[in-house]
Amino acid sequence: LEDDEQQNLRKQLSRDENLRRELAQLRELIHPLERTRQGDAPPPQLAERTCQFVAARAEELKSPRNERPAPAGCLHDLGEDLSLGGDPSRFSWFDLAAAAGILVAASLLLFPALQVGRNEARINACAHNLALLRQSLAQYGDAFAGFMPSAPPDSRLSVAGGFASILRTNGYLSDLHVLLCPSSPAAARPGFDVPTVDYIQAMPEGRELEELLASLGGGYSMSYGYMENGRFRALRSEGGSHFALVSDSPSPDPPHFRTFSHGSGVNVLYQSGAVCFVTQPCASPESDHIFLNAAGEIGLGLNRYDAVIPPAGATP
Repeated sequence: LEDDEQQNLRKQLSRDENLRRELAQLRELIHPLERTRQGDAPPPQLAERTCQFVAARAEELKSPRNERPAPAGCLHDLGEDLSLGGDPSRFSWFDLAAAAGILVAASLLLFPALQVGRNEARINACAHNLALLRQSLAQYGDAFAGFMPSAPPDSRLSVAGGFASILRTNGYLSDLHVLLCPSSPAAARPGFDVPTVDYIQAMPEGRELEELLASLGGGYSMSYGYMENGRFRALRSEGGSHFALVSDSPSPDPPHFRTFSHGSGVNVLYQSGAVCFVTQPCASPESDHIFLNAAGEIGLGLNRYDAVIPPAGATP
């Protein structure tokens, strides 16, 4: 709606209880579609060009009034003198409106279904990526006494995607495409790459380094290590089956984390190897928060069971 139309509607809503009730019902009906909402802007002047197109076709297809065909219910009264004037290939304005109504109704049914199907396919592709990442992490753990790729808080690699550089440097990440969730911003950028640990350590401080560290994990983030008796401890395969190891990179806006790659939820790889699509950062008030530590902060875990998956680029 235009600004003046929105203002008009707000005035009507303030006066009409039935209108407010109808608006609430409409919002409830379209709520399931929120997970498929896209942020793409419509083409410039789409509404104006559409109206011009419809008006031009309507004028072109409009028949003179004396050429309108008789209603079907009256044909039997015309007998042998039946005569339908005009070109049978031309449509009346009523026919055009009816056809447009059918198309609109079909699109209302079809487009949401297509959108939901596309979103589900992206979620499944993302889960497959995490399953492949689990294999790389398991191979790394077998070679390093069960430890996961982690870095102490004073290291440049102590970021959400630092694990990717460590895996690649040690030869456990040959296919970088497994880091690109189809719904993540990184998937839309060409030339994605993960440099080695030595390359990162040799880079000078500055914006280029910050941008590189923020994009290391592609579309994924890995849980930090934890503190124990005042010392940093790297992650190890001992956090329990419900320990969240890797997930889609969460939104940097705590405590809600509502903006995920998939709209209403996030794929999570647990230490057991299971990949689950979750819509809440913790299953219950008593369970571990996936994105915050036990102190409610984006930082190192406070014990070996305290998973903290940070936003891309965040440092503890």
